[in-house]
This record gives sequence, C-alpha cells and structure tokens, in this order.
Amino acid sequence: YALAYDNRGNAYRDKGDHDRAIADYNAALRIDPNHADATEGLATARQARDRALSPRPAPAGNAATFFNQGKTHHNNKDYD
Repeated sequence: YALAYDNRGNAYRDKGDHDRAIADYNAALRIDPNHADATEGLATARQARDRALSPRPAPAGNAATFFNQGKTHHNNKDYD
C-alpha cells in the first residue's frame, strides 16, 4: 500500500496539488518509514509548496535542498 500512496502522491505533485501529495507521502511513510521514494517525494512536494506560498526563495542550506542536490550528484555518478 505504501507504493500506491507514493504513486498517487506523485500524480498530485505533478498536478501541483502539493497538500494532497504531502498527505499521500505521509501515509506511505506511516506504512513503510523506509520508503525512499516517498521520502524524496515528500521533500520535493514540501519545497514546491513552500515556494508557491512564499515569494521569497527557500533559505540556502535547508534539508530538502541538500537532499535534492545529493540526489542530483548521485544520478550524475558524482560521488565525491
């Protein structure tokens, strides 16, 4: 069921419905606290929601920023 919530969270996030996406990612993580995709989705949905609510950019160094930067480096095989 965690995967189903994660997938629906992705669909909501893609539509820009960040509050519903966050609710589904949280539901996935209650079922499986180690579900990495739901953790990533939750971080990106929160970051997108915060950007939409505030005209100011997110402060440098917040956890979601570091997570997403690390994910990008990993995807580019830039392990250093």
